[in-house]
Amino acid sequence: MTAERATLSRANPLVPAAGVVVGALIALAVSHPIGIGVAVGSALAFLNMLLLSGRVETAADTGDMGRALMVMQVGLVLTFTIIGVTTIILVKISVVMAVASAAGFGITQLAMLAVFYLTKGRASVAAGRQTP
Repeated sequence: MTAERATLSRANPLVPAAGVVVGALIALAVSHPIGIGVAVGSALAFLNMLLLSGRVETAADTGDMGRALMVMQVGLVLTFTIIGVTTIILVKISVVMAVASAAGFGITQLAMLAVFYLTKGRASVAAGRQTP
């Protein structure tokens, strides 16, 4: 399996797409800043999951514990930088939007992890427990 296929199989785009749709509905029905924030948070969660999956694949391919840890840490700093800059921009626009983005990010991230576990993760864990 290529790294791209592995990454996309872990980061299900349907969950953040649902978050963006919910954000759009909230923007239309309740509040523009809250809806936009939820949509941005969902998109950031998807980006985070893509970057995380890519880091894991790259770290696994290094073959060296030190390099693998370095890849994971540098990737984490990159992810934090992207999310931090986006949060600063959202705070400059609207604090409500930034808070809604954080909520959208958290809910979407947890939902993506739950979907991964329910669809693929349980089989992977069960396969790992079997002795050859």
